[in-house]
Amino acid sequence: ARYFNIQFKDTLDRWSVVQTDSFFRTPVPLAAFSADTTSFCDSGTVAFNNLSFDTDIYQWNFGDGNTSTDSTPVHTYTTPGTYTVTLLATDTLMNLQDDTVQAAFITVNVLPTVTASASDDTLCAGQSTTLSAGGNATGYSWSGGITNNQSFVPGSSQMYVLTGSNGICSNQDS
Repeated sequence: ARYFNIQFKDTLDRWSVVQTDSFFRTPVPLAAFSADTTSFCDSGTVAFNNLSFDTDIYQWNFGDGNTSTDSTPVHTYTTPGTYTVTLLATDTLMNLQDDTVQAAFITVNVLPTVTASASDDTLCAGQSTTLSAGGNATGYSWSGGITNNQSFVPGSSQMYVLTGSNGICSNQDS
């Protein structure tokens, strides 16, 4: 308990007698959290930061069918999609609970498929080939300044890497 003194001044500018009283603060739990990352490509691991106070038991729902009772869990998302995360925090001393729901909190973006192909895989010195990009990416680029679907004479033992992007994520093939 905490003690405090109260004194009032009336309309005639006179002070009252000092009154001493006490109060007891009832802790009310508050559930809150953040994460080290909320968006990534294909799959990824998220470290959750528990910002709750006046709580001692935690129940997490990661929105993908997985749960945890850790105070500060680390969770891996393996399937592209958007996930709502819920934290239920409990103060067992006062038997009180609070929850917070962060809708569409985690986004796992789709990794584009990228397929590199050549018109000829085995070449003799001086022969030309054509590199082609395939997959579901919205944009492609070749290493070495190669232009897609144009014939060229490659350097000896040269490997060319195709990068494809969907505007958010990128993937490679060679």
